[in-house]
Amino acid sequence: MSTENKPATNEEILAAFKLVLPYLNQIVREDMAVGLTDAKEYLSYHRAREFELDLPAGKPIKGITAIEECIQTGKNTYADVPPEVYGRTIKTIFTPIHGVNNEIIGTLSSGIDLGHSLSLVKNVEELASATNQTTESVRQIAQSAAELAAAGQNIMQLAKDLADKNNHTAEVLDFIKNIASQTNLLGLNAAIEAARAGEQGRGFAVVAEEVRKLAEQSQEATKKIQGTLLEMNNAVAELSSSIESSGAISQEQAATTQEVTAVLERINTTAKMLENYVERYK
Repeated sequence: MSTENKPATNEEILAAFKLVLPYLNQIVREDMAVGLTDAKEYLSYHRAREFELDLPAGKPIKGITAIEECIQTGKNTYADVPPEVYGRTIKTIFTPIHGVNNEIIGTLSSGIDLGHSLSLVKNVEELASATNQTTESVRQIAQSAAELAAAGQNIMQLAKDLADKNNHTAEVLDFIKNIASQTNLLGLNAAIEAARAGEQGRGFAVVAEEVRKLAEQSQEATKKIQGTLLEMNNAVAELSSSIESSGAISQEQAATTQEVTAVLERINTTAKMLENYVERYK
């Protein structure tokens, strides 16, 4: 009698799982131990490459809460074995195995060393924290650079206003210089006329001399003021040039820090995505 279409029994289903058990940890990247149970005890266990678990065949599952819950609910269950048990933190996942009549006949489990994953989680968290701090620091630098650039622009405008005022002052001094020159000429002419008048023009000659002295003093003062204004103009020009250079540097710095901030924002976003991603490894 042919048994070709005969359905598998529950024992054959579990035997099939037992057969493939050694191959399962070879198709995942993590170092993983795998175990197989029926509804009462462990049937088989295949160790990980770097660690061993105490799960010999025949070990009762009674008292192992995650396995009992998996069989009772028919849903995947999860449990973390603390490092005090095997010297490392083990993350275990149990999934129910269904029999011929869809009843739960056992469980298939995996145990993964969380050491590398926890290290990854820690590194990602530190990266996220460092990125946040760096982003905030660069943002403050960018703000300061922008404020410095704005202040430089204001100072350049003030320097320009001062230069304009100096130019107006120079025009006034030229006017005064012309008046002094004309006054001096007038005094000279008055002195000549007083000399012609003789004794009657002696008092007028004294006045004319004083007028000439005043004109000469005015001219001398005007020259000194013009020299001072020239020095001020030169200083203002140098100040404007320095401020312009500083302003250009500040603007460039502000633009650069803004670009760096934008890059850090993208890194920060990526770090947050990584944080969400590594939550599954906790």
